[in-house]
Amino acid sequence: MKIDTLPDEQELGRYTMRELKREMQTRVTECRRMIDAGPAEKRSAEDVATFARLDEEMDRVEAAIEDRAKVDRRSMIARGSFDLPGGPDATPPDNRRFVGIDQRTGREVRAVLPGERLVDALNLSAEARTLSVGRFLRGLVTGDWQGAEAEHRALTVGEFVAGGALVPAPLAALLIDLARAQSVVIRLGAQTIPMPSTTLDLARVVTDPSATWYGEEVRATGLTEGQGSFGRLTLKAHTLAILERASVELAEDAPNFGQVLEQQLAAALALEFDRAVLFGITAQGWSGLRGNPDPWGLGEHSMGTNGA
Repeated sequence: MKIDTLPDEQELGRYTMRELKREMQTRVTECRRMIDAGPAEKRSAEDVATFARLDEEMDRVEAAIEDRAKVDRRSMIARGSFDLPGGPDATPPDNRRFVGIDQRTGREVRAVLPGERLVDALNLSAEARTLSVGRFLRGLVTGDWQGAEAEHRALTVGEFVAGGALVPAPLAALLIDLARAQSVVIRLGAQTIPMPSTTLDLARVVTDPSATWYGEEVRATGLTEGQGSFGRLTLKAHTLAILERASVELAEDAPNFGQVLEQQLAAALALEFDRAVLFGITAQGWSGLRGNPDPWGLGEHSMGTNGA
């Protein structure tokens, strides 16, 4: 399949969101076809060049989609369509994404907003973007990797004695994104912060400073200190796992087995995401929003006897 080269940035900027997504899907599909056709070292020079071009063009389309989303948002605000989260005065998503620089690794830390994908934030390769959790799991269960050659190549960790296997990082990110899409807490605005290590320290405000009005001669009277205070918020990685049985015969015979399993796991993970955020993990000393004291938690306030 021959895919025309993308136009320059000016022309690409005139594309609608639907046209941009169609261009992205076309390139993802073609990359997937080339990957399934065989390993990279067996491709012709022309195919290698085409794959590299499509990979670069997918990055350009992604950037154009982000720009188009900003333009569409401004257009909605101008028309008075304020049904977007945060209303017309909401901070643009790209300003809210930046968290800071991790001093231990020197890497930027950026939050992933609702509607964004973790796999995009991790800058995965073109091949990784085309992977499927369902195809990977079906291949693990049946041992048949036909139609899932790329997922098989991603399996760099050998099987355990008990028959299990570690999910490669790109596929883990894809599964997390599937769960995030079904999480109510995420849809309500919770941000996801990729962690470069098992712990990540963030600064937080404990108390705000107070402001004072002064006359014209501020330097003569001096300023009264209204000291706020800061604290440390330590994010710690936890392991969330699911163990279930599946029939090998069903996995071999049902063409939708991978998709059903993928959706089932994502739904179960999303439900536990929401429960842990709201009610915590008692065994690990994590109280969640419901049990945290103000101002971080969802505090309980008595309305008196029978609401009196």
